[in-house]
Amino acid sequence: MSGALFVPLGPGPVKLPLTAWAQGGVEALLKAASKQQYDEVFEGFFAKHVKIVVNGKHVSREHYKEYILSMTLEETFAQVTFSGSVAVPEDQDDPTAAGTVGLFCTATIDQPSPLSNSHNNLEKVNHLTSSLNLVVIQDESVIPPDGNTFSARRVSVVNEVTVNTSSTLLPLPSVAKA
Repeated sequence: MSGALFVPLGPGPVKLPLTAWAQGGVEALLKAASKQQYDEVFEGFFAKHVKIVVNGKHVSREHYKEYILSMTLEETFAQVTFSGSVAVPEDQDDPTAAGTVGLFCTATIDQPSPLSNSHNNLEKVNHLTSSLNLVVIQDESVIPPDGNTFSARRVSVVNEVTVNTSSTLLPLPSVAKA
């Protein structure tokens, strides 16, 4: 994945609207099936110079990357729901290129619990609720890869208000067969 989020709709790729592109990037991050896929999505979604504020505190790009990865590593299930979104394009003549996007989402992410062992199958469940404001730019520092599907869109600013609660699901007792 080259960071481009395209949907094939005919003879050539169609550039997604800002809200769909942003939602697709967030969902792809939270549902990545491997560390390699997660890294590719992260690099294709966030600019190298991204400025990140989470709950009023500045966070480095690397710290934010590790924070999201810690919730998704070894996930057994992930569901992401967007209950609201809004976008203000930077250029009305090219409304998909760049602008500001606001998203409100909830996610449920299941992972094996650290307390899990061969005798039980405990699950740790993360419940994430976030309001994200993203500034999307055409990042001139991105070098196009070989191939024809490429997008230089990247998130250059993140302002997130988030709450993450987690719980451990206990397995149901086994029922003896008669």
